Amino acid sequence: LDWRELSEIPAETSFDLIIASDLTYERRNVAPLVKAFARLAHRNSVILAADQNRAFAPDFRSALDEAGFSFEEIPVALDAASGIKGKGTIYKISCGLQRV
Repeated sequence: LDWRELSEIPAETSFDLIIASDLTYERRNVAPLVKAFARLAHRNSVILAADQNRAFAPDFRSALDEAGFSFEEIPVALDAASGIKGKGTIYKISCGLQRV
C-alpha cells in the first residue's frame, strides 16, 4: 500500500488492524502517514506502528495527538543474544475518531 496515495481504495473501506513499520524516517512522511491512518481506520481499529526512534518521532507523536488519536508507547530493545541489535518503539494507536 502506498500510504501517500489512497485514491484506489474505496472511500468506505476501513480496517480493524493496521500494521506499519519504519515510516517516519523523514519529516515529510509524518503528516501523510497520520492522514492515511485516519482515512483507513474506524472507531474500533487498532494501529500498530513500529519506529526505530528516529529523529522525527516527536513530530509523529504530535501529529497523532492533533489528529485525535490516543496511543501507548511500547519500548523495544534487541540485543546480541537475539542476533539483532537495535532499539525502537511500537506505538499501539487507538482511534475513537471520526473518519476523514
